[in-house]
Amino acid sequence: MIRFIDREEELETLEMDNKNSENAFVVVYGRRRIGKTRLLEEFFKNKNVIKYIAEDVNKKIQINEIKEIFSHYLKDEFLASQDISEWGTFFSYLSKVLDKNNRIYIWIDEFSYLVKNDKSLTSVLQKFIDAFLRESKLFFVVSGSLFGLMKEDVLANSSPLYGRRTRDILLRQIPANYIHYFFNMKFQDVMQNILTII
Repeated sequence: MIRFIDREEELETLEMDNKNSENAFVVVYGRRRIGKTRLLEEFFKNKNVIKYIAEDVNKKIQINEIKEIFSHYLKDEFLASQDISEWGTFFSYLSKVLDKNNRIYIWIDEFSYLVKNDKSLTSVLQKFIDAFLRESKLFFVVSGSLFGLMKEDVLANSSPLYGRRTRDILLRQIPANYIHYFFNMKFQDVMQNILTII
């Protein structure tokens, strides 16, 4: 695995939220290949997280995939056997079976693919956060790469999720002066090699 570089501030922020917050709804966003997944893998290391990586497929497939992950984690044969076609049904069920009194970590990566295929998901999550998360010890993280969609449908004040997030983190490009860490070389040596290639 690539060494973890330059995201110490963001990682420390997440760890402080985990330590000091009763519950959390965290949004991590930024352009593709910027390091969102790597940051969250580092944060969730040694934590028992329920992780779902969404794909850009139809809603029914997405719900079925996440249902399988949760039913396996919860050892819930009833959930596994159900034919669920709406996000409202899925999150309503979760609110009945998740333990409010235990710290549970949920991470949905590429969350923007879910919203892209069903805009009503933000309203469903609003209800889930208001009715369950705020009364629980749940640490819920969503991350996404479709920058415009995340800004407009998740973070904007017109979104049903506005005011629900406890933290949002915009990941930007790693500064050039960190490049030498990738090569285990001094920065001057890296620059000299780059100039030689040019």
